Amino acid sequence: MNGSLDTSQASAIVRLDAVGVSYESRNGAAAQAALVESFSLTVQPGEVVCLRGRSGSGKSSLLRIASGLQRPDFGYVEWGERRLDALSKSGLDDLRRRHVSYVDQDASLLGELSVAENIGLAAPRTKGPRSDIAGGALSFERIVDDLRIAPLLAAKPATLSGGERQRAALARSLLAPASLYVFDEPTASLDATLAQNVTDVFDLIGATGAGVLLASHDAHVLEWADRVVPIGDP
Repeated sequence: MNGSLDTSQASAIVRLDAVGVSYESRNGAAAQAALVESFSLTVQPGEVVCLRGRSGSGKSSLLRIASGLQRPDFGYVEWGERRLDALSKSGLDDLRRRHVSYVDQDASLLGELSVAENIGLAAPRTKGPRSDIAGGALSFERIVDDLRIAPLLAAKPATLSGGERQRAALARSLLAPASLYVFDEPTASLDATLAQNVTDVFDLIGATGAGVLLASHDAHVLEWADRVVPIGDP
């Protein structure tokens, strides 16, 4: 398959099969985290799936596992027809760079770069006309407009509020074409209007056939998602 991600013929964009995570207890003995019980999930092309659960239930770990950033202690993950545990580290890193776009809760940005430069880091991955949705990515201009960050483009991350950093990180992620977009609490620092703008942009991404997997407590996001999957205890 030459490192490609085959999502044809209704293959799931990502599939988690009976995955779990363990952690070390204070006395050093292996203890079981909330995810150790078999957890399975699929995200189909064009589908938006939202994980919902209390803090500490393992949502962020599941997102990292689905993104190939963390290996589960149990079970396995597939992207299309590729099992991640069958890939070398370099093979996994290469596949992830080309097929997964991920934003964590910290909305990480490079402090020495301006907002525009941070967003532009995704540009080398963009294929086709930047004025159109290409391979799942929106144009720079469209993202800047929809997320209302034009006034922030020259600013450095240290001068931004939490919500502004979050929108800048989302913009960088959305510029990159991907098969799977993964977001950890993407509207946590946004007001209702901006949260609506973000989900509108996610709808455009889903319309290209990409999958969207996110974790959220936001009532708007929970109502908007195609499917909500509870994690851990209510």
